[in-house]
Amino acid sequence: MKFIDVNFEVPIALKTESFTLRPLSSEYAEMDYKAIMSSLERLQGTFGPSIKWPSAELTLGENQSDLELHHDLFIKKEEFSYIILDPKERYSKGCIYLVPLLHPDYDVLIYSWVTAEEAKKNFHPILIETIKEWLQTSWPFKKPVFPGVTISWDEWDKELEANGNNPTSKTQN
Repeated sequence: MKFIDVNFEVPIALKTESFTLRPLSSEYAEMDYKAIMSSLERLQGTFGPSIKWPSAELTLGENQSDLELHHDLFIKKEEFSYIILDPKERYSKGCIYLVPLLHPDYDVLIYSWVTAEEAKKNFHPILIETIKEWLQTSWPFKKPVFPGVTISWDEWDKELEANGNNPTSKTQN
């Protein structure tokens, strides 16, 4: 089963009053790296409670390689990662990832993070609500899940175990 139909036109941007989404690529390596490094502690656990990304030792070069991989997966329509930019596209507010998921109750897994500065402004809930609307209007997904946001990590781990998947609490990083 394909994650998304090969003929589906993937949105290449979302512009709102408070942010702009663009496909994550090495073009944004410095902006993304600065955002990550400004919020190290806040970001740990973004992809699961036991996942300690990002490391304080992360280099700009490693980040650039990661972004190249994300962009390659985007082009292949295997997953979709976006950088969250301010409306004038001068700095990064965070990232959002749409990841394939084999689960009877959900059709796409959404991870997201925002910088500590944006979290202080209560931006993350606004982002999530906007993304939910965007999924309904611009994507074929009908049953998204946002672990750690719309479902607790403990509940998500139970869901994964019940469906034969490795829970995030047992993931090694």
